[in-house]
Amino acid sequence: MSVWIISRENQITDSWSGGTTTQLAIYPENSSYQQRNFLYRISTATVDIE
Repeated sequence: MSVWIISRENQITDSWSGGTTTQLAIYPENSSYQQRNFLYRISTATVDIE
């Protein structure tokens, strides 16, 4: 098993309809959230709407 650290400046933050989301991990490593071709994804999100 491999472990890697993604520094804050290398994390990807995108907008979504209610705020922002920051990707912490995605697998496989070269997959894309936009293309929905990943097996799993770990992220945080902000919600800016009521």
